[in-house]
Amino acid sequence: MSLCCVFEQWGRFCRLALIVMILGLIPMESMAELLNVEVGGEIRIRGRYFRNNWAETLTTPGELRIPDQFLEQRPIGPWGARSRFSWERRGADSDYFEQSARLNVSAHFSEDLMAFIELKSYDVWGDQFRTDWISGEDYPPVGERRLNVFEAYIQNENFLGQPLRLRIGRQALEHGKGFLVSSRYGIIDRSWDTLRLTYEGDSFDIDGWIAMLHDSGMAEQDGDVTMQLLEGRYHAWDPLDIALYWLWIRDPRAISDTNLIFLAEWFEDLFGVDDYDTTHLHTLGLRAHGETGPLDYDLELAIQRGYAGGVGHRFQTDVYGDNRARFDNNWAMDVEVGYTFEETPWQPRVALGGAYYSGEDNRNLSFADWLNPFHRPEASVSFNRVYSFFSYSLLMDLTKEMSNFHQIRTRVRAQPTDQITANWELAYFGVNETFDWPRNVRVGRYRVPIAPNLPFWTQSSSSRLGVVSHLLLSYQYSEDWNINAGWERLFIGDGLRDGNFTHRNGLEYSGGSGHANAADLFYLDTRISF
Repeated sequence: MSLCCVFEQWGRFCRLALIVMILGLIPMESMAELLNVEVGGEIRIRGRYFRNNWAETLTTPGELRIPDQFLEQRPIGPWGARSRFSWERRGADSDYFEQSARLNVSAHFSEDLMAFIELKSYDVWGDQFRTDWISGEDYPPVGERRLNVFEAYIQNENFLGQPLRLRIGRQALEHGKGFLVSSRYGIIDRSWDTLRLTYEGDSFDIDGWIAMLHDSGMAEQDGDVTMQLLEGRYHAWDPLDIALYWLWIRDPRAISDTNLIFLAEWFEDLFGVDDYDTTHLHTLGLRAHGETGPLDYDLELAIQRGYAGGVGHRFQTDVYGDNRARFDNNWAMDVEVGYTFEETPWQPRVALGGAYYSGEDNRNLSFADWLNPFHRPEASVSFNRVYSFFSYSLLMDLTKEMSNFHQIRTRVRAQPTDQITANWELAYFGVNETFDWPRNVRVGRYRVPIAPNLPFWTQSSSSRLGVVSHLLLSYQYSEDWNINAGWERLFIGDGLRDGNFTHRNGLEYSGGSGHANAADLFYLDTRISF
């Protein structure tokens, strides 16, 4: 039996065992009358202005950069050589304001039992405003529903008389510092339908959850996508807080390149095509952080393995994708070491750090492969960021799914007053596995292919993405209200102008249409809680 099959059987056993506990072990005497109700909430408003950054659309697949016929027979991926980025002075800049509002209620039935529900709305200012000011016409509300149940769960402390916390229902998940899983996603945020059990000891914690990512309903007998985590953490010593974890995403949804008659399907089985295994993403990780005196550090390291059929299916050339794709020892790391000058005015902290997310770019085609009529495509599987909190650059990594890159950074923080904090970061970005362009010559700002019908004749893109400077000023008026103002400038490198596959976990192209030297983002963010 394969390792993934063992994990799959173990996962099913854990889910069944947890359901049994939920139904049979919650003490019925705890279902007492309502003791008290607490009401809270938050209003957040954010405005942003982007310059020389986005193309006409902010969503995938973006604008065409290299025609498909120039990439014939090459396994480029799901969106071809299209990009959401422009890096163009002549392009349209983008500015908008967003607003979110939350209202939550927690009801306590006993010292250990509570229920929590939070409603959330999200809007962009002026989006779908109903009234036409020219004619004076007013229309009924249209569009999607903006008010949603963000969280709704039941929580039982001291479950089974032990220091266990059982939480059932829709909830925001926060794993460590958010390296792989976090509910924080800018102003939008996210939550999961989850069963979670946490043991909190004096020196160590054990945390585990099962979250439903997709329910296929009656469409498939076994088509539910789940995310499961098991973590152990030791935290009894300030200089060393260490955690080991295993994160497993299982996606058994059926994948098929074709739907043919029986005989054709038999030939597909004979030649080993259109036969995708259940997708399993296993991530084993370690986080160590702590502080001793003025020195602090934070290190997180993760390695991924498993079957990547869901990724390989998207690398189709002609008919078939890559049913042999694997998460084959993809790894990532983020590390930072800081020093705080505690006896100095403004108490500055200086830090040095960096990040590495492994990437794979198998999109080139050799001369032998071009001649081989039986050549099969090979997928490019980079490290998967899952649901990360980290945005390494608001201009390049706004949606927190950039991979196949490395970063070196330095940070400085100072606190001129009790209420004002200033942060500045300077970082260099580079590509790990570069993309091969069709062989071309430059004519002004355009690339002219030399031999577009010879896809094996290529030239490599630059690996230098650029340098980012980010300044953030924070004003903490009170515990409840704060204002942030920031400016990020990206000094654009040739790796962005040429384009590389660094976005959407290494599946999306990032090349622009222009030759701007820099891109900018200015933003203002305020939040009040009650």
